Amino acid sequence: MSHLSQWYRRSSLLLLLIATLALGTASLPAPAFAVTASPIAQRYNTDKAVAELLGAPTGKEFTVAGGSQRDYTWGSLYYSKATGVHEVHGAIWWAYRGKNGPSGIGFPITDEDLVYFKYAPNVAGASSRFTQGELVWNPKTSNVTYMSKAVSDKWNRSPYPFLGMPIADERPASTGTVASFESGAIYANSTGAHVLSNGYPSGSNGIFAKYTKLFADKGFLGVPVADEEYIAATPSYSEGRYQEFTNGVMFQQGMRGTNGTRAQAYEIHGAILDKFWELGGLNRFGYPTTDEVATPAAFGIPGRISNFQFARILYNSSTHEVTVRR
Repeated sequence: MSHLSQWYRRSSLLLLLIATLALGTASLPAPAFAVTASPIAQRYNTDKAVAELLGAPTGKEFTVAGGSQRDYTWGSLYYSKATGVHEVHGAIWWAYRGKNGPSGIGFPITDEDLVYFKYAPNVAGASSRFTQGELVWNPKTSNVTYMSKAVSDKWNRSPYPFLGMPIADERPASTGTVASFESGAIYANSTGAHVLSNGYPSGSNGIFAKYTKLFADKGFLGVPVADEEYIAATPSYSEGRYQEFTNGVMFQQGMRGTNGTRAQAYEIHGAILDKFWELGGLNRFGYPTTDEVATPAAFGIPGRISNFQFARILYNSSTHEVTVRR
């Protein structure tokens, strides 16, 4: 065999050996010590805006309430499998910590966002939503207020944008809870979350004003069990408003008073309310023109009376009889 042939054969064997080694190396598993970055680390390392917003880390990532958390100079990142990674910062961050963070009101389900209203397009504030509620920062007061998930969902999808910003933490009511807003309130109880609005334009709604005058949920009407409803005009009566409570209802004739002032609203309850519905409601009696009051002496009947546009309903406290008079 010539020297050239021997050299060629040796070169071919060497190339085959190199190729075999290369294939074997490519099929080897990744080193056991390789570690994938956590969801929080990935978000911080790839989202420049969030990194600038939060500042430098102040400690290591740690486990908390079914997820994880890492703190930074001006806020924190939180992660759970169900909610993903979201930031909380600034005044809302401090309030969130004050409510025990994820173990208090759950993990954030959004980053902090600006609050806008349909009829007032300027920025009204900022909020962060959590699995169990929402924290809202009001720049007018520099306060952060809390509302439960039921109230938060109602506020965010409410047809009443003129409720404005929350002005106090949600608190216990006679039944359920209540959250106060710049122009109204939302009550949450076993029947759901229901709005009591000051009216649009602001101050036109007599139902909210009368309910407040009657000591709100601490009064005899109880709490709202439905949202306010618009009443369309018919040949029998004009347009108006109506709202139902635990122990009664309230009607308002018209959408506002004269010259845009607050319209008047009146309540009906008890046996008189039962008779009102039984005999045809608005179609028979029209709107109430007074609250239920003591029966005048001229009627010669002890008890209570409600006056309506087209008739009166009387309750006799001695006989418990309910009668109608023109």
